[in-house]
Amino acid sequence: MRRARPDPDTPGSQDPSDIDEQQRKRSRRSTANPSLKDRPTLTLVFEHDDCGGHDTGGQHQEAADRLTQVHRAIARMDGVVFTSDFEPASVAALQHVHSDGLIEAVRSVDDQFSSGLHTVPRPLSPVLTERLFPESKPFGMTIVSAGTWRATTRAAGAVIAAIDKSVEAAKAEEPPVTAFCLVRPPGHHACVDGFDSVAGGCGFCVFNAVAVGAAHAIAVHGLKVAIV
Repeated sequence: MRRARPDPDTPGSQDPSDIDEQQRKRSRRSTANPSLKDRPTLTLVFEHDDCGGHDTGGQHQEAADRLTQVHRAIARMDGVVFTSDFEPASVAALQHVHSDGLIEAVRSVDDQFSSGLHTVPRPLSPVLTERLFPESKPFGMTIVSAGTWRATTRAAGAVIAAIDKSVEAAKAEEPPVTAFCLVRPPGHHACVDGFDSVAGGCGFCVFNAVAVGAAHAIAVHGLKVAIV
């Protein structure tokens, strides 16, 4: 007996063959372009030897060895890829967050070590207070050295590169990329001028790498950013 086709004007009525064809189309689309949540996630770890060149001297708790220990722990994890293929943050990128006075002060430290004026690690706060906060009393827990400029610009560059890579993967519909920046010196205490005149120091920080990265995400990619 011939099966009657459903009346298209009848609510809820649909030919079973049409339903089967729609399901096949959905299946083909799912196979060709699986949901991002079903794809394997890659974690890129951004690190660089320059970050080890920031010498804090002696037994300072913010030392290069902490990067070595964290690297060893992360290396045992699945789905992790290490990379050093990224550039230092440019002065223009730093200027999104920090004053020219701070940038010039940190660069002057590098010049002083390069010229031989200083040869051992020294506190950063006296440099900043002399230039930017003449009425503040320096507190010398943030130490700088010959490698500080390279380390701190490379650290900020890592955050910028991590953001760029994650955005690039999302736009290309590639497997999701999460990122971890294994860098130093830290930057979360660094204010616009670096030095916190209320706290009387910088908290071991030089340039605020996360803030520099967030400013890059907003300015270059037009993203909304939440920092936790």
